[in-house]
Amino acid sequence: MSLSPLLLEHDKPPEIKPKANKSNYMSFAPLNAMQRGQLIAKYHLSDRQINFGGLRWSTTEDRLILPIRGVNGRTVGFVVRSENPEVKPKALTYLHTTETACGAFYITQPLSRRIWLVEDQLSAIRLTEYVNSLALLGTNLSKSLLAELKACKIESVTVCLDADAKEKAFSISKNISGLFGHIAVRFPPKDIKNMTFFELRDFMKENNGQQ
Repeated sequence: MSLSPLLLEHDKPPEIKPKANKSNYMSFAPLNAMQRGQLIAKYHLSDRQINFGGLRWSTTEDRLILPIRGVNGRTVGFVVRSENPEVKPKALTYLHTTETACGAFYITQPLSRRIWLVEDQLSAIRLTEYVNSLALLGTNLSKSLLAELKACKIESVTVCLDADAKEKAFSISKNISGLFGHIAVRFPPKDIKNMTFFELRDFMKENNGQQ
């Protein structure tokens, strides 16, 4: 599959930079049984969530591939994420064009006008059992993503960043104050992608009500 000439490193400010020292092609392969089992054990993903998220593996990069889809379900890029803690940067984002909104939508309830904002795709995929979600691929809500939320006539936004990003969560909620009918900030006891099935169930039972 031909790659985009654009690269975004998650550990740096959200600006698109030219790709450097990368092959023009990257192999995409289905997850094998071992890789699938490791994702289920580490992130408590279900087979349905793995399939819905379109997760693949790159044999050339030895990284997990997570497609980036727009609100209409169209793939606009992908993230390559290393599961090896010694590899830096952990995640790189390839986008088709500089005009692409840098965020991944996971819409399982198309008639709902509610959405949760989280940092990463694995957390967003975990939330699909309960709500529509948007992975910001970081801690910033860009103007282009905000415009997409408004175009979708979203009425309720819940900001739920990782446990170490409380100030950023409050900043986002302040910046979008008045733009939506309901805005909430939720603080998970740990990253959503790392919660067990029961921890996430209890967290959502307590925090998913519109107040």
